[in-house]
Amino acid sequence: MARFQRANDEGGVNGRKINFLGAADNKLDPAQDLPTVKKIVTEDKAFAIVPMVSPTLSTGGQYLIQNKVPFYGWGI
Repeated sequence: MARFQRANDEGGVNGRKINFLGAADNKLDPAQDLPTVKKIVTEDKAFAIVPMVSPTLSTGGQYLIQNKVPFYGWGI
């Protein structure tokens, strides 16, 4: 949150402010990968997911790509 606040204080990213929505946990469960990502996109209305850290990023990653939702991080 502190890093996002600093970016906002400096004018945002290309003039856009970052609204930190919190964190989500798929509990390292592959079955929770897609539902967790869908909730972030559809219910929380996230523009992007940063950082994305998931060793079970499979169907969720494909969902993000298909819906043109930027994400940064790592997944296996």
